[in-house]
Amino acid sequence: MAALNGSVSWLLAAALTTGAPGVPGAGAGTGPAAVAQVQALLALDGRLPAGAVTGRLGSATGQALVQALWAAGAGSWEAGLARAAGAGPEPAAARTWLAAWGLNGPQALGRFQAAVGLPADGHWNAATAGLLAHLEAVRLAYRHHWAYRAQAGDSFSRLAWAAGIPVSRLMAANPAHGSRLWVGQAVTWPGAAPPPAAPPAAPGEGETPASSGPFGHLEPAGAVVLMAPGTDTLRALLAAERGGFRHLRPDIAVSGQYLLLHPRLLRALVAEGNAIDVIGYTGLPLSGLTPKETTQEIQWAVTAGERVLGTPPAALVLPAPDGAAAAAARRAGLPVAVPRLTVRGAAAAARLTAARIAAAQAAAWVQPPVTASAWRRWMAALARRHAVLLSLAQQWDAGAGSN
Repeated sequence: MAALNGSVSWLLAAALTTGAPGVPGAGAGTGPAAVAQVQALLALDGRLPAGAVTGRLGSATGQALVQALWAAGAGSWEAGLARAAGAGPEPAAARTWLAAWGLNGPQALGRFQAAVGLPADGHWNAATAGLLAHLEAVRLAYRHHWAYRAQAGDSFSRLAWAAGIPVSRLMAANPAHGSRLWVGQAVTWPGAAPPPAAPPAAPGEGETPASSGPFGHLEPAGAVVLMAPGTDTLRALLAAERGGFRHLRPDIAVSGQYLLLHPRLLRALVAEGNAIDVIGYTGLPLSGLTPKETTQEIQWAVTAGERVLGTPPAALVLPAPDGAAAAAARRAGLPVAVPRLTVRGAAAAARLTAARIAAAQAAAWVQPPVTASAWRRWMAALARRHAVLLSLAQQWDAGAGSN
């Protein structure tokens, strides 16, 4: 919130602590879980770019929220966003989140609705949008062990389903009121997460979600970052992604100049669910520059991202720890990531397995494949291991790859 001026910060605090009737999770405060729900609602609405769902209250989220507040007037901005999101077609973000719960294909939305107690008609609407945004925030809250307080409409079964854990395990960690959750009750998340379970046919207290289908146990692996990929690589990746595997989206780290030279290609990749990071502005190694030059490189890269994507880049990716670059990036409000594993060449696909990605948490890929068929083979191999790729922004709060 340091990047926002005082009046915007005040508006954000007021918006995030004021409940919105009919929107589960509204009025949850200003912690990461509440911010993540705001970002998720904005992502589903799509008109106001707010950046990735990270739980971090940065300038992009702030600016988008202020616009939503002004648009809502005297009405509820959260309910307004849910209505706007539900009025359009099912957005790409929704399909990505459903895939993280093992819900894929044309029946995914209906299965989600049945699992969380909504009419299972398979139609995208405001109620579905609002609850999906809420449960995506719950999923991230569990994964990152963010503080969370029960909201109106929450139940042990819903929270356990979103977190991908047995409801009995969540209840055992929160015995204060038996099988009931009280509004405002602090939720204690159990320890390390087991492989997520698929949803039950309908939510119910005391039920344990059962596995269903070939993607019934999707397991988050980590982030894969394509380092300064060429245009042929990105076009091949885009072609492969349009064929499916929505839960397997690598980050793309490019220079600010590349952003300005290839805006349509990068916007198309963002629309498919890829996060765009930067390595600087010119592409020169930051470690060889003066502090002033480093600061300028990062500021220009952020400006290029805002101009092309409408939001700052997701992160600055460094090949090795660099204190000067990290300090300059943080002054610009840009997270810094240093992948723990680096692989090189198209043949590295065989070594970039789900297990290695999970162990590294963030892996950099230099000179990745240049054909759509090669990308599909790699994605299919990850899918057979039931893996889900997370973006650097999603990894950030867990400390993965950060400098």
